[in-house]
Order: sequence, then C-alpha cells, then structure tokens
Amino acid sequence: MNIPLGGNAFITKTAASSDPAVISNDGLGNWVLPGTVCSVYFKLTQPETFALALNYTLSTPRVSYVRFSVAKVPGASFETRIFGINDYRAQFVGKFKIPKAGYVKLDIQGGHARAQL
Repeated sequence: MNIPLGGNAFITKTAASSDPAVISNDGLGNWVLPGTVCSVYFKLTQPETFALALNYTLSTPRVSYVRFSVAKVPGASFETRIFGINDYRAQFVGKFKIPKAGYVKLDIQGGHARAQL
C-alpha cells in the first residue's frame, strides 16, 4: 500500500506559531522543528501487519531522527535515523500489527538532529 501524504495527512501539532511545515502532493516539506507532528490517516479492511518504509530527501547535510507511532496500538512505535542530502532514499522503518479493521492514524514526529555530516 502506498499512501501519498497530500489529502491523507495533516499537521496536527506545531512546535511554534511560525512553523513552516506544509503538506502537498509532493509530501511533507519545510519540516524543520522537532516538535511538529504530521498525522497520516488510512483505512484497512481487515486486521493486518504491514511494513512501513519512508521515501525521503533532506535539504541539509545532517543526521535526523524521526518517530513513527500508531494511535491506540500499544507498542506500535519506531524511531529511525535518516541522513543524506539532495538525493531520494527509501528506508525501512518497522512492522506494525493493526489488530482490527478501520481507520488508522499514523503519527510522524521529528526527533532530534545531530551535527551536519
């Protein structure tokens, strides 16, 4: 299942009133504040275990950490390290087990960033 962020995701928590993060058909952009949360919604027709992967590119050379969690599913949380600059990468995040059919809310939150590469 491929879930585009445009139309399926919303900024649900901002780290500051001047937070520049935006969601478009191209994905999540200008995401620079670690407290910002993007929530992605999708529907499953049956209980399912799915593998989550992230396609991304970074505009600055640094290592960042991103946390993924599924609402109302205990233990369904992963943190992954992303790095690189100006090249698209695909990265496996983890497997999530969704115990029942229905709408799923996946939160994506920026973590801390380390020094530039």
